[in-house]
Amino acid sequence: MDLKTLERVFAEAKRRCLEEEAKLHGKPTDYLWRHVERVYHLCIKIGEREKADLDVLKAAALLHDIAKFQVDPAQHGVVGAEMAEKILKNSGFPENKIEAVKHAIKGHARLYEERKTLEAKILLDADIMEKFGAVGVARLFLRCALDGDTIKESIIKHRRMFNIIKDYVETGTAKKMFMERYMFTQNFLERFEKESKAEL
Repeated sequence: MDLKTLERVFAEAKRRCLEEEAKLHGKPTDYLWRHVERVYHLCIKIGEREKADLDVLKAAALLHDIAKFQVDPAQHGVVGAEMAEKILKNSGFPENKIEAVKHAIKGHARLYEERKTLEAKILLDADIMEKFGAVGVARLFLRCALDGDTIKESIIKHRRMFNIIKDYVETGTAKKMFMERYMFTQNFLERFEKESKAEL
């Protein structure tokens, strides 16, 4: 993928994310777009080490959540993949790689389905990792404010999610990177709960 094509995909992904956030929250919060950017950079880091197809990985990372706020969360991968196909064709993306991008986008939103390509596995790995560590903790509290939950409700909800998704990290590179983030999150939540009960 040449630089101009990447720039077109990048710009379209950013535009759509910010527009969807504005519809949902009354203004662009950057919550979704900053997530996409971080997943994109994680994908490149993991993809380079795992020798993945970076064209497929970059496009999938940038477009993986473009339907996030438009449909039921369980369907955003399927709908997003179809939207991505149109964007990629209009951007001059290599035709022979579009199906691989679509497969990765679908796979990141359906944990229980098999991800048949390395790129699909890496996209899910990066998406999971981004929910842990210092960034993950910050996201937890931002999401708490955006959803109108109490802090306790948000922590319970996120603990449930963490316990489900942590076992789906697949690539060797991501597993090594993930453990540090996972332990940081666990330690933070344990400390937070103790302080909130005045145990510390």
